[in-house]
Amino acid sequence: MNPFDFQSPSTVGEAAALLTQQARPIAGGTDLLAEIKNGVVAPDLLVNLLNIAELQGITELADGLRIGATTRIEDLLEWPGLWQNYSLLAQSCQVLAWSEIRAMGTVGGNLCQRPRCWYYRHPLGTRCLKRGGDHCYPTQGRANGPFAIFGGGPCYAVHPSDLAVALAAMDATLTIEGVSGRRAIRLDDFFSPHDVARENTLQAGELLVGVDVPRPQFGARAVYLKSKQRASHDFARASVALAARADDNRLHDARLVLGGVAAMPWRQTEVEQMLNGQTVSAELAAQAATLAVRDARPLVSTRGTSNTAKVALTAALVRRAVLRMADSK
Repeated sequence: MNPFDFQSPSTVGEAAALLTQQARPIAGGTDLLAEIKNGVVAPDLLVNLLNIAELQGITELADGLRIGATTRIEDLLEWPGLWQNYSLLAQSCQVLAWSEIRAMGTVGGNLCQRPRCWYYRHPLGTRCLKRGGDHCYPTQGRANGPFAIFGGGPCYAVHPSDLAVALAAMDATLTIEGVSGRRAIRLDDFFSPHDVARENTLQAGELLVGVDVPRPQFGARAVYLKSKQRASHDFARASVALAARADDNRLHDARLVLGGVAAMPWRQTEVEQMLNGQTVSAELAAQAATLAVRDARPLVSTRGTSNTAKVALTAALVRRAVLRMADSK
């Protein structure tokens, strides 16, 4: 491990001024410390965000929730009214990692975490595209793993965040501050799937301040489903967040987002349009599942291995999510 400095600013502005190219922000550290130990990154400076009051806590506003970036996942999960009023967010928190990680990991850290691709994370230093190399190794080796089936190439790593998928389905917005000022962007615009070197649009000298989650409309229903290799805890092989307003079992304003299948939460607007105005049924669920994976392109390596099974898995999750809208609240 390379030596590094450690500073604890007390304001967002001070932190932003310290975040140069060779500095990294740290709060819970559940992702960054593993990267440092494995030699994936070697920052010269760690900027501690836990002393900045503005980044902490949950505030209920008239139109929704404001969640500070360093709010811990466990604190969010235990916030009064989360299950009753923001059930999609609660469901995604509940299946995120395990209790020790939720007790340390933060909302901002979960949204900004790096991919869990085993080639990228390997401590022996494989020179994959994300680490400055010229190969995406799944295309030449083990492709039957956690790799993209949508929007893949030249890198096939997927974004690992559960919260990002749920928040995208809830139409959340992010507040970002840097040395050049403060800006607000929709979560859909935060990710950078075509830039191999990064997963989001944060620039040097910028940090995530917080998340604004709109209050669900009257009659809102939501389902979050996640398939994991290990039942106790794991990153998603595939996940589905479905939110809609329901009149009896007729769906309106549907938002469907897939996780674990692309370099960003993968929104399915065509499926949303098909669901709107329709009554939940087995036939509708089957149609939604088929449409959701129509454009999937599983990865096939030069060795003949493939993650084709993820296509069928994703379709099954979408079908199940639509059916569960009949009795979800």
